[in-house]
Amino acid sequence: MQTNKKAPYPMLMTPVPREIIWGGTKLREKYGKDAPFPKIAESWELSCRDDAVSRIANGEYAGMPLNEYLGIKAEGFPLLIKFIDAGDRLSVQVHPDDTVCDKNGRPLGKTEMWYIIEADEGAQLVYGLKDGITLEDFARAVDSGRTEECLNFVNVSAGDVFFIPAGQIHAIGERITLAEIQQNSDTTYRIYDYGRRDKNGNERQLHIREALRSIKLRSEQEIEAVRFSRGRFDNCIASCDKFTSCKYEICGTRSLSICGFGAIICVGGSGTVIYENREYKIKTGDTYFIPENCGEFTVCGNLTIITAEVKNTGKE
Repeated sequence: MQTNKKAPYPMLMTPVPREIIWGGTKLREKYGKDAPFPKIAESWELSCRDDAVSRIANGEYAGMPLNEYLGIKAEGFPLLIKFIDAGDRLSVQVHPDDTVCDKNGRPLGKTEMWYIIEADEGAQLVYGLKDGITLEDFARAVDSGRTEECLNFVNVSAGDVFFIPAGQIHAIGERITLAEIQQNSDTTYRIYDYGRRDKNGNERQLHIREALRSIKLRSEQEIEAVRFSRGRFDNCIASCDKFTSCKYEICGTRSLSICGFGAIICVGGSGTVIYENREYKIKTGDTYFIPENCGEFTVCGNLTIITAEVKNTGKE
């Protein structure tokens, strides 16, 4: 998505911190994120939205907003990449797909993927409904205050990957830190929030009707078909029509390239990205934007990275 003549190179992103009621302290204490508030729920690492645009932190274009470098409107960028620290559990929610959003005059839908970086012993998340629960069963349970009885709680560990296609019921549990790759959308319908109240004593808004219209009940095989709809290959952890993502555990040197444009997210260790004989330091918690036409680059060190790439240009 390099629509101008500016020279490409690996660009370290300046994240945009977000304060949400369930946030924790790990992003500040362990990953070097900063914010004018005590608990950072989300660090928007690669963000190109009207209300949150990442800036380039290194090189010739340091300080420049990403959309200005690209020469596009913020909402025209297709990816949003985050680190999330769940000090408390998130609401049970669902994201609509592009079709539902289009019918309702909303922005894009939201398909996403989680890579678990840390999880305390016994940590769980919600991933869909229990086997045999129909949408009608779930609607009755929500109406009668029995939502949790229907939810599929899954134990999680560092290194786990969860693919959440639009329409999948989900919720991150407490004491989990993860990286999230998603469509550039923040459309979320809350179904259940455990009766939690905000700092003003108010319950957060729920969107039951909208959520029930957006839920898609899929089998594990159907989810995998969406996750790998563009095929499987070495190191691939998702290759859907919204993004492709791979995981690399590097001890030494590895040559890589991104087809189109995308990002490198460091989820463990440290090292160096080498491009055209220049070195760019990378450590846990860093995210680099890789513009189009960068071609091949080298990653050296002892580190684990996740790549995300998009071949199309989205809306401009």
